[in-house]
Amino acid sequence: MTNIKKFIDRLNKADVIKINDLKILITEYAVSPYIGKPDQSVVHFEWQDGEFTDTLHLTEGAIENGIFNDDGSFLAAHGTPGKYTDIVLIRFFVLTPLPV
Repeated sequence: MTNIKKFIDRLNKADVIKINDLKILITEYAVSPYIGKPDQSVVHFEWQDGEFTDTLHLTEGAIENGIFNDDGSFLAAHGTPGKYTDIVLIRFFVLTPLPV
């Protein structure tokens, strides 16, 4: 399984996404078809930070050359060697069954 497919599969299972050291948890994103071109933008995040709108676009190359960490986070690579965006995909679980 390619990193792109693996990342998008995990992204679709996440309840929220944390990017770098943002204090905001992202719940919405868009995915474009991946076509095998490293510079093709394939995952798009957008969020409000106070009065500003910010975005992050991950290319096929950034995802394919990224690293899945043991703690469940993902480091998306960039064109600059050694520069990554830290992405944590979070899924919520109920710890105990809720009473009926």
